[in-house]
Amino acid sequence: MQNKYLPSRAIKNSFSKEGHILHDLGTYYSIIGDYNKAIEYNNIAIGVFEKCERIYTGKKLRSVLSSKAKSIANIGDAYSHLGDYSLSIDYHKKALKIAKQINDTLFEANSLRGIGRVYTNNADYPKALEYYFAALKLTKLIKNKGFEGTLLDGIGTIYNSQKDFDKALSYYLQALQIKIEVGEHHNVANFLSNIGGVYFNKKQYQLALMYLNRAYKIAKEVKNKRLELNSLAAIGSVYKEIGDSLRIENKNEEAEKIYVAALDHYKRSLSIAEEMKSKSSITVINGNIGEFFYRQKRYKDAENYLLKALASANEIQDLEGVKEYNQLLSLIYQEQNNFAKSLEHFKKYIDARDTISNEENTKQLIRSEMNFEFEKRENITKAEQEKRELITASDSKRQKIIIQSICCVLALVLIFAIFVYRNFLQKQRINVEISNQKKIIEEKQKEVLDSIYYARRIQRALITSEGYIENNLKRLLGKK
Repeated sequence: MQNKYLPSRAIKNSFSKEGHILHDLGTYYSIIGDYNKAIEYNNIAIGVFEKCERIYTGKKLRSVLSSKAKSIANIGDAYSHLGDYSLSIDYHKKALKIAKQINDTLFEANSLRGIGRVYTNNADYPKALEYYFAALKLTKLIKNKGFEGTLLDGIGTIYNSQKDFDKALSYYLQALQIKIEVGEHHNVANFLSNIGGVYFNKKQYQLALMYLNRAYKIAKEVKNKRLELNSLAAIGSVYKEIGDSLRIENKNEEAEKIYVAALDHYKRSLSIAEEMKSKSSITVINGNIGEFFYRQKRYKDAENYLLKALASANEIQDLEGVKEYNQLLSLIYQEQNNFAKSLEHFKKYIDARDTISNEENTKQLIRSEMNFEFEKRENITKAEQEKRELITASDSKRQKIIIQSICCVLALVLIFAIFVYRNFLQKQRINVEISNQKKIIEEKQKEVLDSIYYARRIQRALITSEGYIENNLKRLLGKK
């Protein structure tokens, strides 16, 4: 009987559906880059899922908790895009806690990746690698190839940020291969873009353009705004570098055409970033355009874009940006003979540089400790494996020796048995011969004795006894 104080099944289902619809809306706004809307809808979804927690049990409750964790993680991603890294990590850790609670290994790995991505965005690469490798370990455990490719791509991004381009390219290509193998073609554009970025850093500009244009084409087809703006910005940077190379070669006319293409791509990417309200992307693109104008000696335009970039870099606490944009502004004001402003920005550049240097020293120490611990774990694992192999080999050898020993003992026993049996047969044969000889001897002895006894009887019969002779002699002598 339905308890009147408990919601009906229809009401329960309506709660669950409402939560999932709100979650999907939040995901949609995140994809199109409206992160504030994404946070709003995901927060409402979390409220609905928390109502469901109070009325569901068993598998239904686990499903509700899983959906709630995904909404929490989405908010974490949104805050990361908005530049609030501390809040982003808090949300991802909440999602991670729920994932462990419901024993969802894949989502646990995804939460670890989310935290790793935030640390990557904040340039804390040792921490980022720590979380990515922890996620990769779990993913290999559950044999999820698709997500393994995603993690390899993230690790490639970290090495790319550390300027270890060969290692980055290796991870990116592994990721791309896996995504193609598992048929996740909608993710291929992102990997193509990353590979193009590595070739850009390696100054292989034609290869960079090839991969980036392919990425942009796919991004536009699947309506992935973030990837679209990233591809456009990267293509702009490639054109700018090609233009600089042509100018060095005194091919100024060709260089100008390339510069026009670079600026066009930058402005198109900036338009998308502003539409998405992505502060980190707006910061980087404004900085790129400002630097572009500085190289063109269009100082007023450069100042305009760089001041915008600096303001948003300070807002999102992008120290690398603060350092770079202050340095460029100092150079621009110097060219304009505005030495007071030049000195002001130069000091800010030095402050940012020293702060980064101190942080880098700390990070380097952490990185060294992590490398030591990683190598230590690897050596322990290797030693344990070698020990297992030695034990296995030793057990195998011992088992082989035991089997061989048993075979030898059995062979000796068999030989001994054959020897004993042969001796037994020989002894039996000798005993038979002895018995036969004994019989023959006994028969011969009996024959001899019988002959002797027979002769004796004859002798006794033929020879007159001494008494008889003596009596007869006496009788004869008496007559005389």
